[in-house]
Amino acid sequence: MSVTALFDLKAETHFCQFQQVPSDGCRRNNGWRLSQFTGGRHCDERQVGFLTFGFLVLSVLSSAQSNCPQGFVFVGSLSGTGSQTQEFNKKVELKLPPGATLDESFQQSTVRATNAKGKANLRPQDIPKGILITPYGSSDSDKIWSVSEPTIKKENNEASSSRYIFGMHLFCMAKGHTFSQNTGGCEVSVEVCYKPTSEN
Repeated sequence: MSVTALFDLKAETHFCQFQQVPSDGCRRNNGWRLSQFTGGRHCDERQVGFLTFGFLVLSVLSSAQSNCPQGFVFVGSLSGTGSQTQEFNKKVELKLPPGATLDESFQQSTVRATNAKGKANLRPQDIPKGILITPYGSSDSDKIWSVSEPTIKKENNEASSSRYIFGMHLFCMAKGHTFSQNTGGCEVSVEVCYKPTSEN
């Protein structure tokens, strides 16, 4: 649903206020429910709930898209979690949107591929052209994360509109301490954006 449609729907609900009412099917534990200010009729709580959900979705999408620089499109996130006893160590993939094309004139110039000093084995030139990644992970000093081996391929599909698949190897571990059993798990994530060609 478009932003305009959501605002139109909001306008139809008019102004609402909380007022105390006798106990009925709409009564809340604290004795208050949402009622319509104009005309004495009750607001459609389902409609208000839908509006709330719609604005939350738009907020999440807007936040995700804002993580990509202007001219780039947000694809999604690669992520993994490990426990104190089990590290995360595997290849993770996601698909670019149907019809997406990559502007190969763009090459990422810098990247932070790990929080372990001197142990990164990913160079910016290893990232496929047209792709922009932002890796991050657990910030605790006793947790290590890293990302490596970025790949781009076309899905195995005979259709002319087959999609790109981007993948990376993700790793994280929580170093155990004999004096502590509460270090918790580890996390590693990569936000992925792509730069479309001008005709896309």
